[in-house]
Amino acid sequence: MSEKLLRIAAGLFVAIALTLGIGSLAIGLTFLFFPTGGYMWLFLLVPLFFAVRRLQRRRQIHDWEREGLCPNCGYDLRATPDRCPEFGD
Repeated sequence: MSEKLLRIAAGLFVAIALTLGIGSLAIGLTFLFFPTGGYMWLFLLVPLFFAVRRLQRRRQIHDWEREGLCPNCGYDLRATPDRCPEFGD
């Protein structure tokens, strides 16, 4: 298996364990069990938010390029198709 695939598998294992609330802390011979499902939502939602924002931005850039707008600022490039007067590229 490749290293990337192993990392993904390990991440999925941890995510499933946390979602099911399987968490324990061993102190000496006493085991303390605590629910971790609530924390899992936090660790899932924050990266999910940034992933959705990134996908939205990629789609916006794609739409702007298709419509003849600058991919950085959205300026109309019909008059100057090789250079954006607002952004400089």
